[in-house]
Amino acid sequence: MAAPSERSKLSKSERKLAKKAARTRHSLENQLGIQTQSHPSKRLYVANGGLGNGITREYVFELFAKHGHVDSIEMARDKPYCFVQFESVESSMLAVRDIHGKKLEFQCNSSIKTVYTVTFYLAYVSEVNMVKKLEFCEKKPSCECPLPPGLVMLPDYVERQYEEKLLKCINWTCVESDSEKSLKNRRVKHYGYEFIYGANDIDKDHPLDEVIPDVCVPLLDSLVNNGYLSQRSDQLTINQYQPGQGIPAHIDTHSAFEDGIVSLSLGSSVC
Repeated sequence: MAAPSERSKLSKSERKLAKKAARTRHSLENQLGIQTQSHPSKRLYVANGGLGNGITREYVFELFAKHGHVDSIEMARDKPYCFVQFESVESSMLAVRDIHGKKLEFQCNSSIKTVYTVTFYLAYVSEVNMVKKLEFCEKKPSCECPLPPGLVMLPDYVERQYEEKLLKCINWTCVESDSEKSLKNRRVKHYGYEFIYGANDIDKDHPLDEVIPDVCVPLLDSLVNNGYLSQRSDQLTINQYQPGQGIPAHIDTHSAFEDGIVSLSLGSSVC
């Protein structure tokens, strides 16, 4: 009888972690041309630990400094990863043991008492200087591809204080509808009218009791006054994604709505 393979010895959760770690390595190689290595090194690649995920340098330092002296942390603007350099290989190995694939708690904004969970995926990389590669990333625009006709992108459209007000106004405590409960990968909330995901439509004859919050009115008026909308919106869908979760490629249904759709990203960059 043949001996069981190494793969068959892994549990389901271990196989899932190995698959995600492999995707992490491939992403690093494709984006920066950097190869990971199986033997330990002082330098670590940290997937989901970047500024583009809302992760701060302070959080990364406090997390990794528990395992030894951190020589440097390299982070590129709008990128979902960072590089951590330890003083010793032993410290790097301890960090991989305790952090890789583990769910971590993270509060991306000290003024908003919302705690998120994020999972870092770590890989050993060669101890070469990454600065030039990271500087190249920083100089690149956050979105290089030409926008489709009719699409307008407005960076930093709302100020930080107003952004915090918008985040605080969301009431996640009320009972969710059946369609909202069916979304396993994210939390969703509707105002004005519910978007029914099974039918990819809204029921215009049954408006919701909760209308768009008053705190959104200045934003809507601004969009109308600046010509981005012809009138105030009467339907709002809020999707909450965890840091590092990402949004898979998809095509949204637009036929349920009239012309003029606005998407506002809060708490993180859009690309």
